[in-house]
Amino acid sequence: MRLRLTFSKTDIIRFTGHLDLHRALERSMRRAKLPLAYSQGYNPRPRLTLALALPLGYTSECEIAEFWMKQDQALKDVAAALAKTIPQGVVVNKLEEIPLKAPKPQVLIQSAEYIITLLESVPDLTQRIEDLLATESLPIQRKRKGKLRNVDLCPLIYNIEILSENKTGQQRMLVHLAAREGATGRADEVLKSIDLNPHLTRIHRTQLHIQDGKITDIKGV
Repeated sequence: MRLRLTFSKTDIIRFTGHLDLHRALERSMRRAKLPLAYSQGYNPRPRLTLALALPLGYTSECEIAEFWMKQDQALKDVAAALAKTIPQGVVVNKLEEIPLKAPKPQVLIQSAEYIITLLESVPDLTQRIEDLLATESLPIQRKRKGKLRNVDLCPLIYNIEILSENKTGQQRMLVHLAAREGATGRADEVLKSIDLNPHLTRIHRTQLHIQDGKITDIKGV
């Protein structure tokens, strides 16, 4: 039995890293006494995967975790068991059964949307965004496994839209970025490209866009 858990990562755990969150979810499933399926090999681990790593400091309402169980159970029973053990700061939004042979979510995700709230006012924000969207190429460097590589940020930016201010008068924008394997845009890089400090913002992932037509026969609660 293969299950997909969609959950929110709230503000109180926004500085919990990807691996720590993975371990916390694994512990909660064990405490819930779910019959988890394990990997093969010398050091078997529960078959649990998070779809797209959320950078440290971000919050989200659309995170995806998939896990496998060696015995079928009613979805409502699994959801009830998880509700008692889920880590503080994680909010379960949906639980679905996924076909065993469905592609992994990492393969299906195509893009992601973020709402960015600015903690300090930027009078020329509209002009900065327009200039960025008009740019044809924006080379940046990323470090991976100790090595620097060049990336063009422009093709990874699908759209940036200024939203209405929130209740406290803070500026907000919606940023839609590529999130494919080997081609993922980062909201903090977008901010730096328009001379904004990511540490003076709050970044919240609102949606993961999944490739259509690849998953069928989903049952959820």
